[in-house]
Amino acid sequence: MTIALEKHDDKHKYYTDQFTINGKRVDVRKNRNSKQVEAWMDGIWKPITKEDVDKQYRIQFEYSPYELEFSYNGGKTWWTYTDDKYMTDSERAYFKKEIAFFENWELEQRIEEEERKANDPAYQEWLAEQYEEWLAHEEEYYRSQSNSKLTSYVDIPDVFKRDEESAGENPPSVEPYYRKYFEINGNQKKFQPIWYGKDILDQHMKCFSDGTFLYRYDQGVYVNDGERHLEQLSVTLLDNEFRHSRIKEARYYIEAQSYIAGTQMNLLDDYINVKNGLLNWKTGELREHTPERRSTIQFPVLYDPTANDPAMLQFIESVLEQDTHATLFEMIGYFLIPTLEYEKIFLFTGTGSNGKSVLIKTIEAMIGKANISKVKIQDLEGDRSRFKIAELYGKVLNCFTDIPADALNSTGNLKVLASGEGLNAEKKGKDPFNFEPFCKLLFSANELPKSSDNSDGFFRRLTVFPFTRKFTDQQKDTKLIHKLTTPSALSTLLNYALEGLRRLEQQGGFSYSQTITEQVKTYQMESDTIMLFIDEVCQLESEASKQHESRIECKRLYTMYSAWCKQGGFKPEMIIRFNKHIKTKLKDKVYQKKARITSGNSVPCWFGIKI
Repeated sequence: MTIALEKHDDKHKYYTDQFTINGKRVDVRKNRNSKQVEAWMDGIWKPITKEDVDKQYRIQFEYSPYELEFSYNGGKTWWTYTDDKYMTDSERAYFKKEIAFFENWELEQRIEEEERKANDPAYQEWLAEQYEEWLAHEEEYYRSQSNSKLTSYVDIPDVFKRDEESAGENPPSVEPYYRKYFEINGNQKKFQPIWYGKDILDQHMKCFSDGTFLYRYDQGVYVNDGERHLEQLSVTLLDNEFRHSRIKEARYYIEAQSYIAGTQMNLLDDYINVKNGLLNWKTGELREHTPERRSTIQFPVLYDPTANDPAMLQFIESVLEQDTHATLFEMIGYFLIPTLEYEKIFLFTGTGSNGKSVLIKTIEAMIGKANISKVKIQDLEGDRSRFKIAELYGKVLNCFTDIPADALNSTGNLKVLASGEGLNAEKKGKDPFNFEPFCKLLFSANELPKSSDNSDGFFRRLTVFPFTRKFTDQQKDTKLIHKLTTPSALSTLLNYALEGLRRLEQQGGFSYSQTITEQVKTYQMESDTIMLFIDEVCQLESEASKQHESRIECKRLYTMYSAWCKQGGFKPEMIIRFNKHIKTKLKDKVYQKKARITSGNSVPCWFGIKI
């Protein structure tokens, strides 16, 4: 197939109305519902009357369009783009496919050219000069043309009384306020997604793309509803010319033009985004919000350095041991910064009615629902964990209350999530992507799940807060959560968190708490499935009975351990680690050597232990 571009000499014309209001040229339309005349001013359609208008112009636009021509059957047959009514069905199907291919190719070329120009400072400077010159001389230019180009009316006529008027030739049905998004070719019009996308970026939406979401600026923060907002905006801007396919093409351009790398978002510097500005957490300086800061995280709390609501500290003192308070405030401060430098996973534990759920709700109120994901700890491991991990993207906290006691059969992802190393994730129906998380992990449970990983490498990452108090129905304050989430109380909690964050940085780590240290050790011991099996199923010989040493075949003991693990929902350790662990933990009580259990060959046995 051959494609040719042929310039036609015959010119096509159509007419549109513009007004001058307060010395400024504006597009006008007649609202189809209210029948009221409206002008496009300050980014919206505003109703106007005759008295508002200084002048009305009728502008005649002339086009010498380019037309696509195609050759078929090796050049024997030629058709123009508009001649499909003379084609056979097979030819029509063929050209429909080829035209679609050409239009896509043409769009890609335009996008590439626009991207090149956008990154060319010299071109951008030249473009700005041309635009300023055009603005300055637009009125003079139109007045210098012949009467066929511009006609000035003394009286404000028909647009207030009529719908659209035919102007000699049949004009294409493009309303004045969105005609700038279409290329007019005779009686044909073609939507130009690049023109539309540029207008969105320049006039209607501060936004950027990180390759996953389209974010738009709204009240000091970029929110990830840019795609939905673009569609809503397009319904207004394009009116009856709205098509999903058109918005999709424009979105591709907008995302390409506004793309920034993840490292340019949520900068790890001295500032955090709060409701009333950008706060320097080291100095307490508060600056105004600015769209130049690509922040997708804003905490819905006001910074007030004088806030000191006594209800907050009274509550914390009533539910946690005194030596855990400093660590708690350091933890909340750690939630405020986009880094996982300190490599911690946080757990609240204790039976019900002890205040841990109220404390978590209070923390969530300060952090904000938009900045929190809700994935239980067990779902972060396993074959389908990549879908759940994707929910942590762009969040500062993953918080799940009352996690089940189901055992953790692996901890690989948890350790990576605690340290901020790169992860692969996937949103359903979309391509997998890699990201470096900064989302902290906080869970609460009446009973902590057993872990198959009993290594110090895992447990040193844990910070476990025990909630040992028990509140009766008479002691419960049903309005407590409302008292703790007032603006004053949350500002107080923010001040405690900032103090904790500064202390965390100064110390280079979390404050020591004997209560927390002992709780982690207890949890590690309770997660040791090998020693739990020994305690529950086996019996160790006392020193007095060692003259009649008990023995059991090593293989049989491990088989019983594996069955016990499966019955309890635990993942059994490998036999090599099982034997090594027993040697290490029970080295003064049991030993291993070969012995004959029955008539036969000697086999490895454990001595000093029996079932």
